[in-house]
Amino acid sequence: MTALRGREIESFLTRPDITTGVVLVYGPDAGKARETADRLVAHYAGPDPDPMTLANIHFSEVESDPGQLIAEANSGSLFGSGQRIVRLRGATNAAAPTLAALADGTAAIVIVEAGPLGPSDALRKAMERSGGARALPCYADDDRALSRLIRSTMQTAGIALDADAERTLTDILGNDRAVSRSELEKLTLYAERSKRLTTEEVLAVCGDNAALAMDQIADAVGTGHPRRLDDAFTRALAAGSDVSAILGAVMNHFVALRTMRAEFDAGTAPDAITRARRVHFSRAAAVQSQIRSWSDAALARAATRLYDAIATTRRQPDLAAPGARQTLLSLSVAAARM
Repeated sequence: MTALRGREIESFLTRPDITTGVVLVYGPDAGKARETADRLVAHYAGPDPDPMTLANIHFSEVESDPGQLIAEANSGSLFGSGQRIVRLRGATNAAAPTLAALADGTAAIVIVEAGPLGPSDALRKAMERSGGARALPCYADDDRALSRLIRSTMQTAGIALDADAERTLTDILGNDRAVSRSELEKLTLYAERSKRLTTEEVLAVCGDNAALAMDQIADAVGTGHPRRLDDAFTRALAAGSDVSAILGAVMNHFVALRTMRAEFDAGTAPDAITRARRVHFSRAAAVQSQIRSWSDAALARAATRLYDAIATTRRQPDLAAPGARQTLLSLSVAAARM
């Protein structure tokens, strides 16, 4: 079997154990697959590859005539003096027979990028069965891998990261390696002078600012902080958030609080409730406070007021912003008195 797993992948990337044949890089994390292929090209072709020995091809260009791919892989003797390297992007199962043939008999190294492939997919099966091929899966980074990536990036840039900020970054990143690196690059540029990053700065630079603003508004209402609410509402409007969307987000928050309050009344501790619902740690204390202070009846009344406010804003769009602000402020004042 030539399917690599875990540490075997990093060992292979550091020192590949084949000099000819096919290396298949596949998986749901397209950014990691691209980064892995980049590393392989750099290993086999060097930092400044000779364009006469390196061919970049998308499978759609040769799908109708797979013989072109074989010709590209075997044309090294005609151009340049180095080994022929072919980078094939967008490979599908249709490429399996051609790549299997190249794995068994070519002087070139063919680096193949593909999307997610299951165990029964022809391309993955062909490469895993061939002694002249290696198959490298690229799955989304887990928390441990993300932590290593974050710490390595920050150490290289000489930036100190608060402990909670690292946890926040781990929650935000991870679905795509390229996106993770892009977000980390933004952070290093942001902290180029201060050389330090707080949780608030991480959320401001990398977080979903619209979702963050909605959470701030909902928590300011639910915990009874009218001034904080007024500031958050003003920022959300300035950023272009729709008034109905803001009211809808707060209403959904109160509907969710009713469910959480019911669990609390049934004997579940607030911290267990927020953990089960994966409430972000930065909001957990605020949400737990709301679970304790709001009764089911009060939550039901608040949700009804918000529903009515949404209907009013749609009937009277010119008065939407001041009407919504007044409704939210009155709820926040009520929460402060609980």
